[in-house]
Amino acid sequence: MKKEETKLFFPFFILQICPLNKLKIICVKPTHIEINTYICVINTQIKNMLYTSDNKLPLQEQGNQSIFLAGSMDTNINGNWRQDVINRLDDDYNFFDPTNNNHSTLHNYQMRAHIKWELDALKMADKIILNFIPNAQSPISLVELGLHVATSKLIVICPKEFYKYRYVNVLCKEYDTPFFHSINEALDTLNTKLILS
Repeated sequence: MKKEETKLFFPFFILQICPLNKLKIICVKPTHIEINTYICVINTQIKNMLYTSDNKLPLQEQGNQSIFLAGSMDTNINGNWRQDVINRLDDDYNFFDPTNNNHSTLHNYQMRAHIKWELDALKMADKIILNFIPNAQSPISLVELGLHVATSKLIVICPKEFYKYRYVNVLCKEYDTPFFHSINEALDTLNTKLILS
């Protein structure tokens, strides 16, 4: 049996949801009779979204559970651990990535906007994965640890080589915060959804 097409009407254009998860956008010129049709193929199977400080934050009630990827920004030292997390966790999560490659050159207004985005995203996130990597100073990450260690949303990854390892470890034990020594150990556990659920 052939699936019926669903049409959603908006001013000057129509979104037409077709079989096989395709979305047809029909643009209508308001002063002309003819209709210009543009086909835009969108894969509606994609479940998660990645938000950076270049994106406006979504509404709190929309979408799946969200995870803020906090922690060391020294991606040149140990590779892109944030992308590893996104790749290995289930698709049922949206992600907030605070990485800004131009962070050191941001003007005052831009820096304020970036910090405000981070604070709002941290509040909005259902879970925060906070990853410290060896040889990184990570002063902002230590601040984020202090801000959220007493909440139930924080998950900490800290190797013994990190210069503040003992402080981070004791603090997490004091507040019963999930604590791991490596990103692989954490992801193996997180994939079970025992912590993220």
